Amino acid sequence: MASQNAAVIYGTTSGLVRWYVHADTDAEIAQVTPGQGESLLITPLVTSEPEAAYQAAVNAHTGLTPPDPHCAVLDSGNNVVMVVKADASLVAASTIHPQGASAMQCAGNPVAVADRWNSAVPRWERFYSIVSRATNLVTAQQWLALVNPVPPNAITEYTAPSAFAIGATVTPHVVGGVTVGT
Repeated sequence: MASQNAAVIYGTTSGLVRWYVHADTDAEIAQVTPGQGESLLITPLVTSEPEAAYQAAVNAHTGLTPPDPHCAVLDSGNNVVMVVKADASLVAASTIHPQGASAMQCAGNPVAVADRWNSAVPRWERFYSIVSRATNLVTAQQWLALVNPVPPNAITEYTAPSAFAIGATVTPHVVGGVTVGT
């Protein structure tokens, strides 16, 4: 008879579910061994949306509220080379991506490849085009905060994606009361 249990492996410190095992027998479940920095929870088998159900079981078991599982893999210059679902406290960035030097939880930020982590501020940043409100021409490009980017002079400038080169004309539109370029 198939096992009615599942083995759930989670990060001991973070509480993030790393993987789970559905097996034919309870004896097979009993053989599952967590790795370094991981813990094991035997819980009733779930087949509908198991990841969410097992995360809820781990949360209830540990009392932890795990971080957002999205993780940025950074190169040696703190540039994002990949975004994955992982536990940054347990992952070796170099095993995920050849340029990976470190990994960092994104904590709900819309981080993408080519963004960067600015440890001096500290914040996630994206390269934006700065556009003159008077001419709708791109006048500069620079790194700004990823969330709610503010150009150097918000009264006379707005931001647009960095795909717009210096000198390009941008068509502005207003989103939530804020002028942006598209």
